[in-house]
Amino acid sequence: MRHLQEGNSWLIEHVQGQFTAVGFGQAVLPIIEKIKSLGSNQQAEYLCYSAKDSIVVKRYGTDIVYIFRSDGHICAALTSSTPKNISAAVNCAKGLY
Repeated sequence: MRHLQEGNSWLIEHVQGQFTAVGFGQAVLPIIEKIKSLGSNQQAEYLCYSAKDSIVVKRYGTDIVYIFRSDGHICAALTSSTPKNISAAVNCAKGLY
């Protein structure tokens, strides 16, 4: 597990450049090829960071998955983090229905 410490960076720095799934709280992510995974307030195989009582928790909440486009904009918010749901959200954002 790789872990970022709170206050060392901004979330936007980690979600730009490729599609990124960010799981907040208990929303653990599956590993999906070509989609970066990032966790907030969790421990997992992918990069995680601690952000308790911070702006990111107040803004994004907990137990939800956000899919960020490569330009850093949110393209989906999911309550179910299955590979099918995440891949469908990315494909929709790419215009591949």
